[in-house]
Formats: sequence, C-alpha cells, structure tokens
Amino acid sequence: MVKVVLDALNKVAYHDDTQVNEIHVIRHYDEQERLIICLSENGELFVKKG
Repeated sequence: MVKVVLDALNKVAYHDDTQVNEIHVIRHYDEQERLIICLSENGELFVKKG
C-alpha cells in the first residue's frame, strides 16, 4: 500500500518518491474505509509547473 501511495504522489507532492525520508503508518479498523495522508516539508519546496 505504501509504495502505491508514494508512486501516486510523484510529481504531485514531490518530484520523486526517492525524496521521501520518513514514513509513519498507523492502521485503525473502522466501519468507514479511508486513507488519510499528512505531508510535511523538509528542505526545498517543490513547485508544480504547468
């Protein structure tokens, strides 16, 4: 699941997922299925062009 999310965020949240240096995953069971992604910046800001 983590690799799929990282790949999906390429060129959206960062240039490439190789820039990601830390990941925290917490799994909770609930009636409603969902995925919550929280990003924080460390270093240069990526500005999407186009």
